[in-house]
Amino acid sequence: MRKFMIRRTAQYFVIMLIPMLLAFVFSSIMVVKQADQELQIKCETTLSDVENSLETVVGSLANLMNRFVNVSMISSLRNLLSNEEYSFGDAVAIRCLKAFMTAVGDAHSYVESVYLYFDGMDRFFSSENTVVDLESSSDQDWVDTYDSMNSDTQILVEQRLFARDSYSDKINILTVYQRMLVWDGVIVININTDDFLERIHHQGDRESQIILLLNEDGSLLLDDCPDDANLQTALTDLLADGEGFLNGKQGGWTRSSDGCLWKIQYSWNDTLHLYQAVVAPASALWEAIQSFLSFFLAFFLAGCAVTILLSWYTTRRNFEQINYMLELFSNAEKGIFPEAHPDASALPKDEYDAIMNNILHLFLNTSYLKTQLAEKQYKQEAAELSVLQYQINPHFLFNTLQTVNLEILKLSGDTRPVLDILKKLTEILKYSLITPMQPVLLREELEYLKDYVSIQQSRTVHPFIVYYEVEDSLLDMYVFRLLLQPLLENSILHGIRELKDTGYIKVRIYRNRGRIRFVVIDNGIGMDKAEVQALYERINGSESSHIGLPNVHRRITMRYGKESGLHILSKKGMGTCMCFSIPADTEGLFFCPESKK
Repeated sequence: MRKFMIRRTAQYFVIMLIPMLLAFVFSSIMVVKQADQELQIKCETTLSDVENSLETVVGSLANLMNRFVNVSMISSLRNLLSNEEYSFGDAVAIRCLKAFMTAVGDAHSYVESVYLYFDGMDRFFSSENTVVDLESSSDQDWVDTYDSMNSDTQILVEQRLFARDSYSDKINILTVYQRMLVWDGVIVININTDDFLERIHHQGDRESQIILLLNEDGSLLLDDCPDDANLQTALTDLLADGEGFLNGKQGGWTRSSDGCLWKIQYSWNDTLHLYQAVVAPASALWEAIQSFLSFFLAFFLAGCAVTILLSWYTTRRNFEQINYMLELFSNAEKGIFPEAHPDASALPKDEYDAIMNNILHLFLNTSYLKTQLAEKQYKQEAAELSVLQYQINPHFLFNTLQTVNLEILKLSGDTRPVLDILKKLTEILKYSLITPMQPVLLREELEYLKDYVSIQQSRTVHPFIVYYEVEDSLLDMYVFRLLLQPLLENSILHGIRELKDTGYIKVRIYRNRGRIRFVVIDNGIGMDKAEVQALYERINGSESSHIGLPNVHRRITMRYGKESGLHILSKKGMGTCMCFSIPADTEGLFFCPESKK
């Protein structure tokens, strides 16, 4: 049943798997396509946020430039930076400028500081510390960058390290340099890159997206690549060819030199003269379709569960039909035959009905005929056993009467031997004339055998002694009547009677290897091989004129099988051993119920 269910489950699973795989392939294509579109929209949105944030910085620079158009404010600022005396009006103008620069930083949290610097001066104006000496300032490298700018370059963006003071750790900042339109100087805005990128990410779902700022030649200014060595290596390979990267299909997928796929969305910022780009690795698609895979996995497991349940139901239903048929067959073998036309409600309601009914009727008819034949054969066997059993009785009675006759002839006034023989003869006749098919206990068979030996000792000229070696546990075993007497008789008449000395006979009954063995051994004249072979032929011959040994052999083999027949071992001048065995594993047939308790 288990094998059938496993095979049925495999068949159903294949049937379920084919459409499910087709549905999975089609759904996967649709989901990946939709995920790609969603990722494209997210990249475009992120790129728009980056542009807006940078445009805000540019707008702040424009406002500062407009402020410097005021000549009086520029004059007041130059007086302050050149250590010249300035009036109260200058102080008010400086205070207004300071407030405006501070407002820029307050309005945009990612703006770290704003500098105003005039060419040739040793000091600059800062939104944090107002007037700062270049020599004592903790931030000086921006001046070198400004000095190296071409005179034609109006705006420049670079990434550098910045420290608020000599005690603070340096941080990454993005510095925007904007030349003043009228005056010889520069406006510098320092943008904290971490705060800038954090603000971009907080504006929407930016997971798995990397923001990039690149120079005109494609060199990297800024990126927010996670601390993942594999991802950083793949991004480096992608940016290795700046022109190839920027020439990639807008919104499409580009393969880097290491074979990784990237979705790219970029734009050119004409004001800042740099590229703004958003890239996403192909792994972002996996994150997008995880929910679909989870759903499909749950659906697949549910399908497997349904397949197993369906297989179990089909298997149980089929085996209920099979068990129903087997039960009918088994009952028929036991002699319990159902009605010729069984109740239709008791039969399974499917295509097995017609087949089962035909097989059932055929089987019942065959079983009925076999039952009649077996019963007839049993009666015939019982009759044959009875004939064989009764065949023993006249033969033994004839020999015994001869013994009585001899004893009477030898009478010399003392009749006790005759009376003893007649008493034992009466017991033997009573024992042998009981129903032959009724078994007796082994102890009863041995008592009868001892009476028989006593009578034979009376009629034999030469003395002999019989030994009994029987296991006590076997005394309550049931056996045939007159089972051992023919063997003992053969030893007395054909073995030890010809001896001049005392003869010895041993009767041994014991268990060995799951069988019960019966052995009769004598020290008589014995037989050679030819005589043993001739005796076997007489025993196995169906028309043998001999009664004793063939009778025992026939009864044993009919009841217990050919392997239980008589076996003869003999050697001329030394004696003979006759034995047979019966199985010991059918105690219900051989042992008394009281002894088993």
